Amino acid sequence: MRKPHLLFGLAIIFCGMGRAFAAPPQWIDACTTGPSGCCEVPAAVGAVSSLDLKAGDSDGNSLDIRVHLEPGLPVGASFGQLILNSPPSVSSVKRTLSFTPQTFHGGHSVSAAFYALDDTGLQSATQCVVFNVSAAKPQYDGLTNGQILSVSARCKRKIDLRVTDSTGVYNATAMLDTPQSTLPPDTTVEQVSSDHVRVHIQAPRGTEGRSYSLCFKGGDAQGLSTLPPLCATVRVERCRVCAGEGESLKSVATEYGRGASAITIYNHNPAFQDPDVVLQDTLEIAVGNIYRIKDGDTLSGLAARFHTTVQQLLSVNPLVTDPEKISVGEELCVTLCTV
Repeated sequence: MRKPHLLFGLAIIFCGMGRAFAAPPQWIDACTTGPSGCCEVPAAVGAVSSLDLKAGDSDGNSLDIRVHLEPGLPVGASFGQLILNSPPSVSSVKRTLSFTPQTFHGGHSVSAAFYALDDTGLQSATQCVVFNVSAAKPQYDGLTNGQILSVSARCKRKIDLRVTDSTGVYNATAMLDTPQSTLPPDTTVEQVSSDHVRVHIQAPRGTEGRSYSLCFKGGDAQGLSTLPPLCATVRVERCRVCAGEGESLKSVATEYGRGASAITIYNHNPAFQDPDVVLQDTLEIAVGNIYRIKDGDTLSGLAARFHTTVQQLLSVNPLVTDPEKISVGEELCVTLCTV
């Protein structure tokens, strides 16, 4: 009469032993782990990064892959549907983890944890995943802060500034900082691309000796990092000009020398072989010499000394508005032998 009880007890023992010998689910194709011991995945703000999580059960039990409640899925992450696979002698499943980092993730590591569970209740070891979201590192290319850019009156000059991301991950933006800039007359600004600004300068006569500010601002396109403004100084040189359309060395000499022959200016520009040849508007012409005012100098005295006129000196030095007021150390452009 005790045999049924004995068989029932043995069945319970064997059932418990069967569970004891059952293998828990295992992770398949484990990813490369970093110092954290977790799967480490590179990521960038606004870009989707994905990782396939695969688990198998050698006992053939049904499986699911789940997210640990702590820390849970980060903002911007999704966990795909369960996909069944059937490799030999192993029941396996796969789910795809996708993550699109948000702006506030930039420069941080974002983690999540997962486990596989079979239909008998056995659970795998925890698989943690870390997304290393890169920080943006924008930088200016083409100019440096405080740089002095020399231009000459009527000469065409292109000034290019770009912003790049040194990590190579993010797009960048560059633009003219209009409120901080003081531009020469006739300047135009071209937005070549989102990260490239080109400034076209052709300072007219009357700006010689003046200085202007050219300021830019930039950063990465995601708004992770904003660069401090970069400002350069544009200085219009004295005594140097470019020919206007259709002009020759002789016509420039006539304009600046008020009827004097081209010989004086021609001698200042030995690179030009023929004073009658029409010149390109990018070639600089020296129309005089720079003189630094000394104690006791007057404009009328300088005009007599250099065989020119006060009117002519005022013409080529637009910053001098009063012939009776010149300062020691001030620079003047002096056109020689115009009378």
